[in-house]
Amino acid sequence: ISADAHYVAFISNLSKDLEGNYIILEPHVYVHDRVTHETEVIKNEYGVEDYGEEVTISANGHYVVYRSIGAIVLYDRIAKQRYHIINSSKVYPRGKLSISPDEKYVAFSSGADFGYAITPDDTNTQDDVFVYDIENGSLEMVSKRDSTIPAVADCYNPSISEDGMYIAFECESGYQNIGIYVYERPNNQIKRIDLSPTGEEANAPSKNPSISRDGRYIVFESKANNLVSDDTNDASDIFVYDRLTGKIVRASISSEGVEGNNDSTNPSISANGQFITFDSWADNLVSDDTNHIKDIFVHDLTTGQTIRVNLCPCGNEANAPSSRPVISGDGRFVAYESDATNLIPLPEDTNAAPDIFVSRVSFLSNQLPDIEVSPLSYDFGTVTIGSSISKTFTIQNLGNVDLNIDLIELSGSQYFALSNNCPSILSPQESCEVEVSFAPLSTDSVNATILITSDDPDESTINISLSGIGEEVSTEPPQLPVPEIDIVPLSIDFGDIVVENSSSKTITIKNNGDGPLDIDNITISNTTDFDMTNDCPTTLGPNELCTVTVTFNPLSEG
Repeated sequence: ISADAHYVAFISNLSKDLEGNYIILEPHVYVHDRVTHETEVIKNEYGVEDYGEEVTISANGHYVVYRSIGAIVLYDRIAKQRYHIINSSKVYPRGKLSISPDEKYVAFSSGADFGYAITPDDTNTQDDVFVYDIENGSLEMVSKRDSTIPAVADCYNPSISEDGMYIAFECESGYQNIGIYVYERPNNQIKRIDLSPTGEEANAPSKNPSISRDGRYIVFESKANNLVSDDTNDASDIFVYDRLTGKIVRASISSEGVEGNNDSTNPSISANGQFITFDSWADNLVSDDTNHIKDIFVHDLTTGQTIRVNLCPCGNEANAPSSRPVISGDGRFVAYESDATNLIPLPEDTNAAPDIFVSRVSFLSNQLPDIEVSPLSYDFGTVTIGSSISKTFTIQNLGNVDLNIDLIELSGSQYFALSNNCPSILSPQESCEVEVSFAPLSTDSVNATILITSDDPDESTINISLSGIGEEVSTEPPQLPVPEIDIVPLSIDFGDIVVENSSSKTITIKNNGDGPLDIDNITISNTTDFDMTNDCPTTLGPNELCTVTVTFNPLSEG
């Protein structure tokens, strides 16, 4: 999810056939625009939907990085260009991907065949963490083996900070020795951070790190019970390491400080390090958690509050598990996947498959209205003078308190007219409609703007751009559809054929017009040496074709 939650990138193998039925295809990479509600599928240089297994998107949605077979691909959404960071049948990318918030670096992990080096210093046979410089195309291995990282360890799942100064990742050399490390570029050092207050290594696996924008805070999950005091739940927990103080705190706790009674995994941290999201099977992190499934939670490190976010706007709990949350950089939204079918009121969730959802983070201390307007612009195109067409715009309150609408006003060309059914106050999740009609009186190209003002703290003013062109009423009679015959080839030379042998050639007849082509007759003049068959109907529709087969069977020389 992008920093402001404008864009969400995801992988999906679900599509629809021509009849509208859901079908399973190979996984492809998608980017959804939450403002325009448009979804883009990333295609390769041949115009074919590209294969993808893991994906991430940059802070402002400019870049998408995804893992494909034997490749890490960087996609520039503005230039519509794909670039291979690595691409070889001898490499094996794995784990998560990360783009630095300033969009300068990409962190990823990969293994390679014996004897194949991704970088010159990649001389081991293990999975390593690499950083790619988007500006100059250079590639650097950061999981360098020293006394800190075991020589036989595989390293993966990186998370990179602003300017690429700090890269957190996990390394494992056997199930019981999975630890969290951070590469500090300023001093060219690698440190293990999942340590007890007395400096002992975690006594159980730690994994899935996520780093704050400035690199100060690193969140991770761990089964260890020696990282903080009073860890008695015998479950995987979420921990946050402060790189400046060296201290670790636990985030998978209730607002009252009670530890979770089941596993918590897959953490993600906001840009400033204040908000932590994670999934958990625990049912004691919030009150009224009675669905007995994995849910999505957000913990505020500043206030100590924990809330659940995978809820229907009506307040009902999810009816199926949710997992793998990612929090936006500003900490206001969480994207996650879920099998639940009751998280959105409309349209109904009937695809019987996991979906991607975005929920707003709404702490009790942060009750806010949230306006959403769709679409944000509309071109009425060319409209005949004297006629009129209309377009409906929707205003919705996605927040958790009332939205006060102060003004809905139309300015610009007089050819546009506005009406709406919107009240002055929209309740949470309530929506209303604004209808605009365009009735041109001249052939001018005209514009107008709808101004909407409200008490939304982030978008108090919204402008919707309108445009349209008037067109004179046509006085010319309508043109009737006309057929156009195209015959290829127009002549055939069979060359030399031995007497009493034969050779056949095919002629194609096509209708390139926009009206039906009536075929009256197809004959051949010399029926002694030539024979002909065809599959042509009496009428060819537009763009239809048929074939005529001519056979030359000479009976004598000459």
